[in-house]
Formats: sequence, structure tokens, C-alpha cells
Amino acid sequence: MNYNIILIIALVIVALSMLGMLVRVIIGPTLADRVVAIDAMGIQ
Repeated sequence: MNYNIILIIALVIVALSMLGMLVRVIIGPTLADRVVAIDAMGIQ
């Protein structure tokens, strides 16, 4: 398998996880959920 394909797949996975965290920041039910999502975005 070509390394470019592997890198593109990894980038898509990271982008989807960032999108999920952004959704959690916007509609998180509690402040703690929002803080954890922002912290996870900073780590990634």
C-alpha cells in the first residue's frame, strides 16, 4: 500500500475526530463536556 494513501486515511480520521469534538464543544450538555472537548482538541 502506498504511504500517501495511509497518510490521507489518517488525516481523514483525525479530521473526523476534530469535527466530533467541535460538535461536543458547541452542543455539550455541561460545561465539563465542553472543557474536555477543548482540551482534547488542544492535545491533537
